[in-house]
Amino acid sequence: MDNIKKNLGYRFVLQSAVLPDNVVHGSSMNLVINLKNAGYASPFNKRTAKLILRNKSNGEVKSIDLATDVRKWYSGAVKVEEAVKIPSDFPAGEYELLLSLPDEYASIAARPEYSIRLANDGVWEAETGYNKLNHTIKVN
Repeated sequence: MDNIKKNLGYRFVLQSAVLPDNVVHGSSMNLVINLKNAGYASPFNKRTAKLILRNKSNGEVKSIDLATDVRKWYSGAVKVEEAVKIPSDFPAGEYELLLSLPDEYASIAARPEYSIRLANDGVWEAETGYNKLNHTIKVN
């Protein structure tokens, strides 16, 4: 019974991520995020997964929507593999990479308590609702 209680619904665990160290604005960067859904189900409601780039010097946040459909993150291995375009007017600098899985409804999308929290220790930011990917990228 404890196993059912622990795994009912979805439970996403970050396994690994392959992320570039550098990118030039106006180009694309390839990313691979490997997760495991240790739960028995996937999310029912639509959510837009977002790659968050937070400037390390001034804290400014840029958000890029990912094409993955979180509703299809079924039980077991989940691989998010995408080429993400960095706009040509993107400011140069060092950015921390994070993953955001906010609610789709605009009225609560900015409220962290409605974002999906990864099950890993030390990746969740309660004040923002972001999940740290523990990686920094330099935009030139």
